Amino acid sequence: MAYRRLLLAQRRITRSESQSFRSLKCSDQIDFCFRQETKVSNLDQESQFAARTEKQECTEIEKGGRNNLREDVTLIRLLKDCGKQKNLCKGSRLHVQIAEKGLHKKNIFLGSALVTMYANCGALSKAQEAFDDLPSADVVSWTALIAGYAQHGQSEEAIRCFEQMQYEGMTPDALTFACILKACSTLGTTEMGRELHCKIIKHGLYDRNTVLCTALVDMYAKCGALGKAQQVFDELLVQDVVSWTALISGYCQHQHGEKALACLHKMQQTDLLPNAMTLACILKACSSIGSVNDGRIAHADIIKRGIGRNDNALGVALVDMYAKCGLFSEAKHVFDKLAVQDSSMWNAIITGYCQYGHGHEAVDCYEFMRHGAAKPDEVTYACILKACGSIGALDKGQEIHFEIMRERWLEKFSMLGSALVDMYAKCGALVKAQKVFDKLAIKDAAAWTALIAGYFQRGYGGEALASFEQMLHEGHTPDEAIFSYVLKTCSILAAPEKGQQYFEVMTCYGIIPTLEHHTCIIDLFSRWGQFAKAFEVVTQMPSSDHLPAWLSLLAGCKRWGNLQAARFVFDHVVQLDTKSAVAYLHMSSMYVDAGMQEEAEKIEAMRKEKMYLGGQCITRSLESNVLLG
Repeated sequence: MAYRRLLLAQRRITRSESQSFRSLKCSDQIDFCFRQETKVSNLDQESQFAARTEKQECTEIEKGGRNNLREDVTLIRLLKDCGKQKNLCKGSRLHVQIAEKGLHKKNIFLGSALVTMYANCGALSKAQEAFDDLPSADVVSWTALIAGYAQHGQSEEAIRCFEQMQYEGMTPDALTFACILKACSTLGTTEMGRELHCKIIKHGLYDRNTVLCTALVDMYAKCGALGKAQQVFDELLVQDVVSWTALISGYCQHQHGEKALACLHKMQQTDLLPNAMTLACILKACSSIGSVNDGRIAHADIIKRGIGRNDNALGVALVDMYAKCGLFSEAKHVFDKLAVQDSSMWNAIITGYCQYGHGHEAVDCYEFMRHGAAKPDEVTYACILKACGSIGALDKGQEIHFEIMRERWLEKFSMLGSALVDMYAKCGALVKAQKVFDKLAIKDAAAWTALIAGYFQRGYGGEALASFEQMLHEGHTPDEAIFSYVLKTCSILAAPEKGQQYFEVMTCYGIIPTLEHHTCIIDLFSRWGQFAKAFEVVTQMPSSDHLPAWLSLLAGCKRWGNLQAARFVFDHVVQLDTKSAVAYLHMSSMYVDAGMQEEAEKIEAMRKEKMYLGGQCITRSLESNVLLG
């Protein structure tokens, strides 16, 4: 019984699990210990087995006097150690020695350990071969294979195995469900996740397994069903750091930084301390909402508790947080202290510079990176191309283009294609932008947007609309950004009818017009004197207090000399913003043009006082025929 106590101690299981463990027979105890692997980290056996030599391992296998069960347990532990260290070479040699004795065909748990070892090493084809070599597959071996595919992002294969497992009459257990939920998280398939949730309840596993329920929280959160994730979390019997982190991560991923921080504060009120992963998520939340104070608090906690000294992800999160908040000296200070300065670290700083329009600094960082140990990746190239476009560095952009082609990056990452088109367009090289676009194997929405935006920004409205029509003709689906540029293009081309047509078909592509789209169409109608249509759109806006829309109306009134409509619009603008210099300028100019010098001087006096005649505004109806005349 000594080795059973050793396994229990190493696994650090709970009291209830310990009682369940003692009631199991020997073979089931091996199964139990094997399956607890996904719930445990930082175990002492990592250092214990890492110190063993290959000669000692072989001696362990060949040593006589042990019963078969004890030998199998040893082999399982050795295979797990190889998987954790991702030592495929040693694991393969162990496999050969095991196969020579045929042990994997006698003990299903040993065969499953082989599958897991190969999966952890990323050798999924070998894992599949080891699985196929088993005389029979049980829930343990199926789960080992499914976990391997899910862990390495091959979610479709994981789901295929899960379906095949059930087809062959095998009933999934809690760990199987947890693994397949991870696959759903990666694919973002909420529908399948809900089906799995129902099956979990049907199998009576929902209320008994915290790990499984945490996997449900994670799945819903990653799929964007945050309300459902919160509901499952609230129903957890035990809300530990892992489950809190799953919820916080979901809020961060879907740009709900304030809610992520609120979760952290609630978690801390329960006397739970965030771990490295929790803090990495919180730093990401701080980046997204620009909350540098909360970021600094998290940083202080990291230093105080000595968390993640060798955690690359946490280091990247810190650098990214400071850079995204515009504190580049602090970002550089953290960066310089990191033991490993890989591409993700450099990308965090370069991205920050790009975000704040510091294109020259971003290019300088890239040059430093090139002369160091880190190699640029697709994110680096995308950021640097953006920087080149922002500062008009065509020569540097062409140099980056050459590097991308030399390394054949364009074939692997479609995002670089749109980044190249965008860079050339912003540098004014529209012919080159079109050539790059025409050669793209995948023309996604980002590439079309870059091309159309480039033509619009350089004043080639006809080419912009022609590209848009070509996009629709080829069956591509436009996004919100493309429609914004198209509506703006119609405005400069004096094409209100065509603009209205595009505006009305947005819903056909599943796009609900935003305030920006409403502002674009208001600008289009008012710019060309169609005030009735412009005011009609105002009444349809999601919010009638959107200042840019009213300023567009006022500019249209000035263009057409519609003084009465301008007075109404001006009243509304100063209600929204009493210090709108543009509004005062337009109104004063209109009075001057109308020969009403005294009224113009009053407006000028109001502008200087940053107020509007004691705040008194005249209420008029949008439907007024006077305004629309």
